[in-house]
Amino acid sequence: MSDNQLITTSKLTRYIPKEEVSSPLEFKGDVTGPHGSPSVVPLGTPAITSAWWVELIPLNEAGVPLALKLNGDVVVGSVDEGGVCPDVNLADWNGWERGVSRRHLLMRPTPSKLFLLDLRSTNGTTVNGLPLDVGWAYAAKDGDLISLGSLNFVLSIVEGPAS
Repeated sequence: MSDNQLITTSKLTRYIPKEEVSSPLEFKGDVTGPHGSPSVVPLGTPAITSAWWVELIPLNEAGVPLALKLNGDVVVGSVDEGGVCPDVNLADWNGWERGVSRRHLLMRPTPSKLFLLDLRSTNGTTVNGLPLDVGWAYAAKDGDLISLGSLNFVLSIVEGPAS
């Protein structure tokens, strides 16, 4: 087994470093990630036929990239201690201090595109330097520079259902 494992919910799969896994996990068949990593999923999880594999690569923090498998709508935000966590919590990247709202960005995968939507965040979202207004959906592309408040990261699309 590699140093990383995958944790899967109904919405996404996240790579988790082995030392951070605190409970035993079940392996489901030979479900694998885009690079052949074993997938750890709850028993009874149906097979997913169209998912998006993406990496969020931080630019202004020393944090490690987040590798995610998007199986449905995913909320990205930042919550420190307490409070309801978003699906992807950027607190490890100092998101709260950099102006990332609790519910900042929605990532909506479809069979042909991955859409990004601002969720009425306090400090706004920009894509490649242009503001993403509330109510507008942006069809993400590999290599897009995303800014949530003053937290910047590159969106790397590893694999999409149309790939």
